[in-house]
Amino acid sequence: EFRRVLFRSTTATLATGTHTITATYAGDGGHVASASAPLAQEVYAVATTATLTTTATSPAAYGAVIRFTATIEATSGIPTGSVTIRDAALSDAFVGTCTLSPLGAGSARCDVTTGSLDLGDHLLYATYAGTTGHLSSQSSQLALNVGQTTTTTTIATSASVVTAGTAVTFTANVDSSTAAPTGTVDFIDSTGGSIGSCALTQASATRASCALTLSTLRPGTHLVAAQYSGDQEFAPSVSGEVVQVVKATTAVAISSSAQPAAFGQLVTLTVGVASVDATTASGTVTVRVDGTAIGTCTLDVAGSCDVARLEEH
Repeated sequence: EFRRVLFRSTTATLATGTHTITATYAGDGGHVASASAPLAQEVYAVATTATLTTTATSPAAYGAVIRFTATIEATSGIPTGSVTIRDAALSDAFVGTCTLSPLGAGSARCDVTTGSLDLGDHLLYATYAGTTGHLSSQSSQLALNVGQTTTTTTIATSASVVTAGTAVTFTANVDSSTAAPTGTVDFIDSTGGSIGSCALTQASATRASCALTLSTLRPGTHLVAAQYSGDQEFAPSVSGEVVQVVKATTAVAISSSAQPAAFGQLVTLTVGVASVDATTASGTVTVRVDGTAIGTCTLDVAGSCDVARLEEH
């Protein structure tokens, strides 16, 4: 009597191509050994789908580190191998490559990070090289614009109040989120336009600074701002205004209504305050005799005043 004994063997390790499979029965005490006819088993490579994503938003800041994630999916097996990212907008320029790591059933992914994308529009795509078990594939293009990095400019003065002719230093700091900006800063006086400029030098990883020293500001109150002109990589920005007070130098003159004065004679002392910038001084004047204050007066519109009459004793 002929009997058929069935069993099942499962394998997922066969390479692509045609394989010859045979089954051999070893026999037993009552049965003779035998072998099957050859079975031609064909194994084909599985199609894959490539997807490219990024965490960056458009426009991305120039110099910012951007991460691109390539995901490769297949209907069976977990894809292995490498993925290359290129830029179709720049003649398929190479951006980076990465090695796939398993993500789950039929899926794998890897990341490429770069901080060297040029300013302008980019069309990124991922190409999966494929293996003997998985066919190559290419993602659709991912559009990304890289724009100028925003900056923040601040200004400080070495002294908020100075005397005319005294040097004062204005310092500008220009900050960004990626690197130290380059270029120049103009210092703008609201009362008269530009008062000078300086070239930025790197102060830290993301800050550049420069300073302007001058002693030519006219007496008065000035509102000074620092204006960063920007460059190819960094956007312009303007600081708030700093209040700079420049006081004019003065000369005080005093005269007597009687010179010399007789003992007991009433004398009027007239005081005049002149400003070197020809403006009229205001405020009060204290008059002293032999170091002792004898009175004060308030300057009039002509910059002079009289002290109450003084009897000479």
